[in-house]
Amino acid sequence: MEAVITQNVDGLHQAAGSENVIELHGNGQRVICPACSATYASKTVRERVKRGDTPPRCELCDEERILEPSVVLFGEQLPEHAFYRAHAIAQNSDVFLVAGSSLTVEPAASLPSLAANRGATLIIVTHDRTPLSDRAEYDFRADVTDVLPGLRRAITEREYWLFTHTIRESRVHGIRSRTHRRRTGNRLIEHR
Repeated sequence: MEAVITQNVDGLHQAAGSENVIELHGNGQRVICPACSATYASKTVRERVKRGDTPPRCELCDEERILEPSVVLFGEQLPEHAFYRAHAIAQNSDVFLVAGSSLTVEPAASLPSLAANRGATLIIVTHDRTPLSDRAEYDFRADVTDVLPGLRRAITEREYWLFTHTIRESRVHGIRSRTHRRRTGNRLIEHR
């Protein structure tokens, strides 16, 4: 998996071990200086406030601006860098997995559509129908905690099978096995 693109601001993806997390709406565990963009841990700033340091100001820049939450508030623009990274990943995805989103909050809701338009396999896992359910090659209407472990297992087992099959074939025939794929309707057909 190349990246996790999230609208959540709780930092739980990183806590779960995800490494390349693009936070479209920021992170509630940080605060930021609007002048110099210095970031601080929210917990540290809360401790400063408890000690009487109010309002909390930036300690690094000359402007001593009041620190702000590092999240996108209603009516604010998404951080450009995060959205551009997410957009680039969507454009270049082979598979785009949507987990637990209603796909109604823009501009993030446009990312799966962008990926599908560029030929990516679109997988949606959520309780309810979404605006992109008809375009998804796989649309699971269930809880992500039930579907994702099984999906991971299926992918891992398939990759292992393909790897061992490729090694075996190349040893037998002295050639490299290659997989060719083409789309037909909603199916992916593999030719060996």
